Amino acid sequence: MLGSEMANEAMTIQRGPQTITLRYRRDSEGNWLVDIAEQPGAHTYGRSLQQARTRMDEVLKLWAFPDDVEVVEDIQLPHIVQDLIANTRQARAELDRQLERWRRDVERTANRLHREGLSVRDAGELLDLSHQRIQQLRGAPGRITKRPNPAVRKPRPRLRVRTSTPKEF
Repeated sequence: MLGSEMANEAMTIQRGPQTITLRYRRDSEGNWLVDIAEQPGAHTYGRSLQQARTRMDEVLKLWAFPDDVEVVEDIQLPHIVQDLIANTRQARAELDRQLERWRRDVERTANRLHREGLSVRDAGELLDLSHQRIQQLRGAPGRITKRPNPAVRKPRPRLRVRTSTPKEF
């Protein structure tokens, strides 16, 4: 019977990826205080959000959370700030979509101008781009060369971020 109970306990521990919530809030001096909602006593702080995240990574290791744990960040901010952040992210997403449409149009147009016999300098002048950029866009015949956009940030792995309002706001 005791062995059966231990086997059930082991099965419970190995249920799959765990989700934990990291609660971030600012103190009166502007530092970020962070705690793990599911683990009382597991907390840290940082002068910046990045420093608090780095220190929280250390806390997760000290408390022996598995590497595949899914982390949800709950960054507590006033409603007005949450709305501003949401609007900014939405505008950025729309701008990224428009930029991608513009890139496709410019590539298509540069290739068409090339097929019409225009020089890269003339095409650049017509499209208000440098002749070097037109050459890059043309690439090899029938193939457009694209470079990744360094301005697009890649999301952190295992991380979802949400904002909420602390009770005192």
